[in-house]
Amino acid sequence: MTEVWGRVRVACAPARGRSRSIALWAGRGLASCLDQGLVSGVNFTANVLLARWLSPVEYGAFAVAFAVFLFLSGFHNALLLDPACVLGPARFSNQLPEYLKRVVCLHGAWSLAASLAVAAAALATPDVSLRRAFYGLAISLPFLLWLWLLRRLCYVAAGPGAALISSAAYGPFLIGGLFLLRHWAEPSPFAAFLVMALASAAASATVWSRLGLGDGWSQIRTGECLELAGTHWQYGKWLGATSLLTFGVTQLQTFLIAGCLGLAAAGAFRAIFNFVQPMIQVTAAAALLFLPNLSADFGAGRTGSLRRKGALISSGLLGVSVVYELLLLGFGTPVEEIVYGGRFRAYTWLIPVLGLMPVFTALASGRALVLQAVQKPRHYLIRGALTGPAGVASALIFTAWAGLAGAAASMVSNMALSAAVTFWLYRRFGPSGRGVST
Repeated sequence: MTEVWGRVRVACAPARGRSRSIALWAGRGLASCLDQGLVSGVNFTANVLLARWLSPVEYGAFAVAFAVFLFLSGFHNALLLDPACVLGPARFSNQLPEYLKRVVCLHGAWSLAASLAVAAAALATPDVSLRRAFYGLAISLPFLLWLWLLRRLCYVAAGPGAALISSAAYGPFLIGGLFLLRHWAEPSPFAAFLVMALASAAASATVWSRLGLGDGWSQIRTGECLELAGTHWQYGKWLGATSLLTFGVTQLQTFLIAGCLGLAAAGAFRAIFNFVQPMIQVTAAAALLFLPNLSADFGAGRTGSLRRKGALISSGLLGVSVVYELLLLGFGTPVEEIVYGGRFRAYTWLIPVLGLMPVFTALASGRALVLQAVQKPRHYLIRGALTGPAGVASALIFTAWAGLAGAAASMVSNMALSAAVTFWLYRRFGPSGRGVST
């Protein structure tokens, strides 16, 4: 009887292992969704409060400064975050704590240089509101990107549950800080960035120890950090070049609106774009959750698993984004009344138009992640070379021709073109194509 029971246990072991694996991924998926949901909800709430409290010109200045932040964060993402998610699990899994510390050191040097560049831009800016917003961004940028970095490293080393803790802390600090600012002082873009910096620093402290970064810093050598910078550069230079090339895809429009139509129009456009942000955050959550796993599949030669997961990611996100677009189409106007009190009622027609952006992003999201996981990021440069000039041209022509409507049309058409190019790149260089061998 004992022998029979032993055979049964052996036979059932693979099934138990699969069940535990499914349960683990279900838990990680839930934590990731909650994490991104919290971040998206907090950022949406903060933007709504600022849009309601600031004057149209001041919120426009905040929108332009935040567009600069997003542009700079693209390089931070390319040179630090994305390489950490891909190279960390694939090449440095046996020395992960030391690797993470070196990444943190690189972040310090990079963010300091970026802050100095923003401060220099502030000195050269003639508009007073915009200059103050830039000063606020220069001070807060290292702290904002610091939280982004630690949350991404949680997905590499500690799991999305640790990132969820930081997000849960970030919300009360940010929203509470904004209300205190409203009560004790006059809200401004400069003060808003300072509150964001303090909230980011407080939230970062909640996950610092969970990443195993508390000690051992004396063993980190400058030469090791420089060597890692070279490794990240070899991977991320293509993504960085793509960030520069794709500047006209989603960021240039804000600057053109501010320059051609004024800061108030830029603020209105940003206020409407806030309604699209939650779905964009859902797509970002999928990238954070699945990219390390896809990279591990590639490192182990599991190309079949790569293809299946890429298709499932695209299908799932596409379904969610289509439902979200239908909700925006049907309830955009009443939602604007609830959120902004009718302050941007004249621009509600833009809501479903901009809502098409995450639909096209989701359509190609899984294949884009697979291309990133196979450690051939020059694909991103090819995509940027094809979509970047088209994005700049459409932004300049459409915005000059049709104002806010042209800017929205430019952003949507750019997302559609990017999705089409991603499909072509996947067919040419993906796991089932000629560009990848295992």
